[in-house]
Amino acid sequence: MTIRLLSLTAACAFVIAGCSRASLPGNPLVPTVPAFDVPATSSGYAVVHFFGKDNDGNEPEASLIGLRGVLYGTTFGGGSSNHGTVFESTQSGNEKVLHSFGTSEGYYPDAGLLAVRGALYGTTESGPGSSGGGTLFEITSSGTERVLHTFGGPPNDGANPEADLIAANGTMYGTTTYGGKYNLGTVFSSGTGGRESILYSFKNRGDGGRPAADLTYLDGTLYGTAGTGGTNGNGVVFGVTLNGGEKVLHRFKGGVRDGSSPHAGLKVLRGMLYGTTFGGGSTGQGTVFSVTTTGSEKIVYNFTGSGSHGPDGSSPQADLIANDGTLYGTTLYGGKYGNGTVFSVTTSGLEKVLYSFKGGKQDGAFPGAGVLDLSGTLYGTAAVGGKYAKEGKGDDGGVLFRLTP
Repeated sequence: MTIRLLSLTAACAFVIAGCSRASLPGNPLVPTVPAFDVPATSSGYAVVHFFGKDNDGNEPEASLIGLRGVLYGTTFGGGSSNHGTVFESTQSGNEKVLHSFGTSEGYYPDAGLLAVRGALYGTTESGPGSSGGGTLFEITSSGTERVLHTFGGPPNDGANPEADLIAANGTMYGTTTYGGKYNLGTVFSSGTGGRESILYSFKNRGDGGRPAADLTYLDGTLYGTAGTGGTNGNGVVFGVTLNGGEKVLHRFKGGVRDGSSPHAGLKVLRGMLYGTTFGGGSTGQGTVFSVTTTGSEKIVYNFTGSGSHGPDGSSPQADLIANDGTLYGTTLYGGKYGNGTVFSVTTSGLEKVLYSFKGGKQDGAFPGAGVLDLSGTLYGTAAVGGKYAKEGKGDDGGVLFRLTP
């Protein structure tokens, strides 16, 4: 089972009954409202769009991309059929829905978009039909959408993709959290016309299982993480060649000396791979780690959470980005109000909380996606909270924000 904030319901449609978003460990899905409620504009931070009004999307879980100065992204819910959207926004927050998903074309897009030769490509986590394995789709910047591939599930196809697509050598690559020969997830390839094939099926027998993260391409190999499997069931870092050969670089041990349950992809910086784990580390609140392509891993930073541990973040699940040798990311929980953070960390382990999300009506909460750097300003989304979130519920609304570090 993956630990994505809001994606569990859709994934469970294909694999198991009785699964729900509320089954997440740790923090509840209701944003903590601070004792004071002020507009979130301090320390270079501002909310530029509140999701959830009328037929707007809500629950933005995926990272943004920038194309010719315009921001593009997806929302897990909302839209005219409440099955998710693709949206565009100016950097000042003038947002519009490009496409609302319906049940016949796949729904609940949990991943961000990939731009290839002017078109946008992405995946839906669920639907259509009884298989419910999700789709791979193409959409133009004017909003014309078409389904390229419907995932068929085990044993011959993947199912329930959660991760962003990447492109390498003219081919798109991605992961599915379920499906494949053992129903433990896959690495797949696809052309922009939708011709899809499985490169590797995870076995969870020494290798990983349930990959929820996007891939990173480096020197002919696709590198990624799987949230379960490995020697102790704590997940792995793996590499898959373009002809389907797989190698485990690192098996997470968990406990106080290593991370566990990685749900983010890897970032290449100066030849080293950097990533995060959702759990494990010295206080069990997650880690930032580095690993070489030969498998030498070390913990760069241990998150300490909020409350008695101070205003640090906890439970990172999004990809890191790099700028001038510094890594930037988000934590799903923790921070001053327990609603997540934006942080920076150097490769030597010096970490700083750049912003703690307040929740409530003036701010978002639980940033499950990473940030995008446009000319030194960070843009991102928080999955819930904000002006149009439903009172007493943590599964609606969300915000688009900008932050100057």
